[in-house]
Amino acid sequence: MKGIAGESGETSNGATPVNSNINRVAILEFILRFLAAGGTLESAMAMGTTEETVPLFPQSILLNAKYSDLPMFTFFVIANLVTCAYLVFSLPLSFYYIIRRAAKHSRIVLVTFDTLDSFCERTFGSLISSFASAFLLMLIIISSAIAISLS
Repeated sequence: MKGIAGESGETSNGATPVNSNINRVAILEFILRFLAAGGTLESAMAMGTTEETVPLFPQSILLNAKYSDLPMFTFFVIANLVTCAYLVFSLPLSFYYIIRRAAKHSRIVLVTFDTLDSFCERTFGSLISSFASAFLLMLIIISSAIAISLS
């Protein structure tokens, strides 16, 4: 009898498969938030520092291109910075949820709160980074939905 009670006490560590899955999803979500924040910040910095001056055919005319020349690029930089700020501010709450899995309301807050060569290359890289971050944000929303359904 003693052996059986000891064996059941040794194998029972208090973690159920559901709690373990919730913790894994929470850690994955924290990592995704961190990566998405870095991606959006990098994208905004790459676009915000994009500038190139090229001489046209008659060497007396210089063409200066920068992101602020087009309103859509300005909006792009601002939108990426706002997204990055949201992700950075939501990181502590996500970390808190990992530490204290009993905090069910914090998960809901996280879901609701979720022709010029050089110029063109940097703009293209910035767009790719932003799309990758948007994809990571979609993964964050899916993982949050999974975590809510598991709790």
